[in-house]
Amino acid sequence: MDKDIKVCPICGEPTYLVYGKHPRKDGLCYKHSQMLFRKEIEQCPDCSKWHETGKLCDCRKTHFNELPSTGFNKCILCDTKTTGYAFCNDCWKKYTNEDLLKILNANNHLETAKAIDGKNAIHTEKELNENTIEETNNSTNSKKCLLCNNESGEFVFCKSCFAKYRNKTLLLKITVTKDQQLELLDESYEGLYVCKDGHVVKSKSERDIDNYLFEHKIAHAYEKALVINGEIFHPDFYLPELDVYLEHWGYDESNLEYTRRKEYKIPKYREKGITLISTYEKDMKDVDTSLDIKLAKYKKDELNYLDE
Repeated sequence: MDKDIKVCPICGEPTYLVYGKHPRKDGLCYKHSQMLFRKEIEQCPDCSKWHETGKLCDCRKTHFNELPSTGFNKCILCDTKTTGYAFCNDCWKKYTNEDLLKILNANNHLETAKAIDGKNAIHTEKELNENTIEETNNSTNSKKCLLCNNESGEFVFCKSCFAKYRNKTLLLKITVTKDQQLELLDESYEGLYVCKDGHVVKSKSERDIDNYLFEHKIAHAYEKALVINGEIFHPDFYLPELDVYLEHWGYDESNLEYTRRKEYKIPKYREKGITLISTYEKDMKDVDTSLDIKLAKYKKDELNYLDE
């Protein structure tokens, strides 16, 4: 190939020639130039590599193999000010180093430590995408956010909802009304909740259940893999001393995706012959009483309380 011919920095294909003779300055091929036009890819301002729009570039990601002593200005669990450490002294005493590393790396998609101009700073994904979102919000063709109805530029979500729910699966209920607003069915889901025993769970209800099990000294594993005919399931909790699984059904039957998953899981659990205790959001109003009753009444090798 002629040395003067440029190639796409992403795929190595020949650079797209504008009007058939002028190579693009960014070197992109036709396919990736179209992706750029549709704002599906963007170039990292730090390393100049191209990556999917709305996602962190690899150079901005950090995986911690040991607890850092620099790069942070507050504890990621309680927001107490620190002098470079990711955890304050009180939180550090509560957990083992292994648990703290799990928590730290689990939070890494929300907060990435990085040194800038010799000074330590914290960069959140919201900040990393602030310029893109702000530019969109200034667009004359501004739209309304599907969740909160605030201005969202040309995007379907405003800056606040984008930062809050990014990289999450949202379960929405569509109700035909004059305003045509959506109802977010998984509002309690914020991705990371730290329980009293150090487990990191995905919802407030799961945290309440985990704390109950810990306080009552009931051994439990969170989302332990359950293999059924080669297919892997992850019931919310497994109680090894009782050989009992506990599944929390967090939404009502109006959520079609939730109902579909539940109706798929139940026959599989029945086929395996496991003992299953089910909880629902209504049980979360009094977690202690609900679990006291369910743990006292469950029947071995049966799927209990599925319809309560």
